[in-house]
Amino acid sequence: MNNIFIPSVSATDGKTIEVQILKDNNSDNLIITGLIDEEIEESVYLSLSNLKRLGFGIPKFLHIHFKDYNYRKAGISASLGIYLLLFSFINNMELKKTYMVTGEIDLFGNVYSIGGVKQKYSLFKNLDLDYFIVPYGNISDLNKTDVSIKSVSNLNKLINIVEECENEIK
Repeated sequence: MNNIFIPSVSATDGKTIEVQILKDNNSDNLIITGLIDEEIEESVYLSLSNLKRLGFGIPKFLHIHFKDYNYRKAGISASLGIYLLLFSFINNMELKKTYMVTGEIDLFGNVYSIGGVKQKYSLFKNLDLDYFIVPYGNISDLNKTDVSIKSVSNLNKLINIVEECENEIK
């Protein structure tokens, strides 16, 4: 369904968080399941609030499931990727390119620096994805000559970057 990868790194390994989304306009609930911490749940609420603030219609019923009960998904740095997942799902945006997305968002659509960006970049390279989207504040931590790295400072810039990337010929 999606080509958006949310990195999850620790001192010993790196993985991506797989997210499934189901909508149904005949019900009126938000259900969030999976082995997650409160920061992941808050990331979902922040993402939905931003989508509403920007005028996007949110289905009455959404079930968002974070797969893989073998490890706890944690960290606010997932919020930028969760936003892009929900944006693309709600807008039926079928992405042709693959993206690893990491960063913290706030209620006003700003994007903030996060930790572990070098480990996440290493995971990105190992997975051979097309683009690595990071907060603007983290760009100095990475190889600035790598054209697959894109930096964003807000949610509008995120969507503009993804639209530009989708139109690029690689």
